[in-house]
Amino acid sequence: MTTFPRLALVDWGIGGLGVRAALSAIVPGVAVAYCSDTEAVPYGKLSRDALERRLAAVISALARRGVREVFLACNAASTVLPGRPRFALPTRGMIESAVSCVDATLCRRVGLIGGARTIRSGAYRRALATNRRAVVQRIAQPLSAAIEAGLADHESTYALVRSIVEPMIGIDALLLACTHYPAAIKAFELALPGVPMLDPAPHAARSLVASAGTKLGDDVILTTGDSSAMRRSAKTAFGIELGDIGRFFVEG
Repeated sequence: MTTFPRLALVDWGIGGLGVRAALSAIVPGVAVAYCSDTEAVPYGKLSRDALERRLAAVISALARRGVREVFLACNAASTVLPGRPRFALPTRGMIESAVSCVDATLCRRVGLIGGARTIRSGAYRRALATNRRAVVQRIAQPLSAAIEAGLADHESTYALVRSIVEPMIGIDALLLACTHYPAAIKAFELALPGVPMLDPAPHAARSLVASAGTKLGDDVILTTGDSSAMRRSAKTAFGIELGDIGRFFVEG
């Protein structure tokens, strides 16, 4: 049986590979288990209860394989964490890292873009809005699907990004509240020239290194879905060549 790293990154799709890359940049050779749960309905389309049940099943399966800490490298998945769900392992997510990313700036008017579930949950607005800081948020679908399809640098994606951020002129910074969006950073920079782009992935990586340690070893890459599709999406979206991809089975 494969020896699992202590830390697992859980995602739907391949956006969370940006967190994995940020971890590797800090500690080359750090070992993680990366679990892409594409067998499930996309996390952004699940009800809160259904999403919580699915994540509980995934995390329980990882616990049985020796994982000791989970990071939800997906903003939609992370929206369940403010409710303190009972998972089998200590679990954190992107929202905490994104808030620290914004807090590190002095911006008074922050733009926020994410998937429909992420934005409609209100989790980010509640965490970020203060008497001194306004939050301007927009749903950015179907941007993540375009990125997974390898269209991050396509004119259609540039046009989509322009339409998304057009009402956000005047913001001090833009928070990318989906782990896919940094792949389209050029489109955002052209649409909002001079506006800082806030990617929470490096903040997430630093917090994980501090808490989970820096155990070196080989990554374990897993999917509940189609490994060929995962490999293709990782290459087209991020230019990442994945090695062996194992099949991961989840009950429930």
